[in-house]
Amino acid sequence: MTQQFILPHGGKLQNLMVSAEQAQVLRQAAVDLPSIDLTHRQECDLELLLSGAFSPLTGFMDQKTYDNVLDTLRLSDGTVWPVP
Repeated sequence: MTQQFILPHGGKLQNLMVSAEQAQVLRQAAVDLPSIDLTHRQECDLELLLSGAFSPLTGFMDQKTYDNVLDTLRLSDGTVWPVP
């Protein structure tokens, strides 16, 4: 018997985590970049993005996408997205 999984929302699981090696390279590249403080809510959203729980999103929404979700509850590609 083969095991079948339910497809993630949007059809593809977006896993944005990087390997330990990639993380080290990114840390070194980010040394001179400005830092920002995130609210608890923003931290939670970032964790959900990185783990794929917000698939099919691959990052925070831009203003146009956000406005579209508020108006239509859909992403720009037509995927239903009820969480602005």
